[in-house]
Amino acid sequence: MCVLIRSHIAKETYLLTIASSILLAFYLVWFISVLDLRKIDAYILTGIMLFIVRDLNNLIEAYFYMDIFNETFTLVAAIVISLITTLIQSALAIILLKPNGSMDLKTAINSHVKTMKNYPLRITTAALVYFPVYLHLALWYPSSWFRYTQTQKIAFKSPHSQS
Repeated sequence: MCVLIRSHIAKETYLLTIASSILLAFYLVWFISVLDLRKIDAYILTGIMLFIVRDLNNLIEAYFYMDIFNETFTLVAAIVISLITTLIQSALAIILLKPNGSMDLKTAINSHVKTMKNYPLRITTAALVYFPVYLHLALWYPSSWFRYTQTQKIAFKSPHSQS
C-alpha cells in the first residue's frame, strides 16, 4: 500500500496501513507455501504480484485522480521507488519463507493454463464485471469518503480537469 507522507496523517491511515500489511503478510505465507517454484521463480512471481497489486494500480490512479503528482516525471520516480521497495520486500519474503519447489515459472504457468480451459471466458467475464463495479464505486466514493479525504488533506480531481 502506498502511504503518502503528509504533515498530518490521520490515525486511521496508520491503522489501515498496519492492518493491510498484516493481511498481506498472511497472504504471502500462504501463497509461498503452495508454490512449487524454485526460489528465483518464486521471487519473480512474488515481486510481480506485489508490485502490480499493491503499488502500480494505486500510483496510476493517483496520477489521474489526485493532485499528488504534478508531472509525469514524479509518477515515474514513484514507480521506480515502489519497484525497488517491492524487489527488496520480495527478497525478504523469499529469504524468510524459504520456498523449496522444483518447477520453473514458465513450466508452472503452462501447466496451470492447460488445466484451466476457460481462461478467455474468465478474462472476458472479469473485465465485463470489473468496469461497472469500478465505475459504481467511483460514483459512490465522493459521498462516502469526502470526510476522510478532507482529514488527509488530499484533493481528488477529474482526470479531464486541468491542474
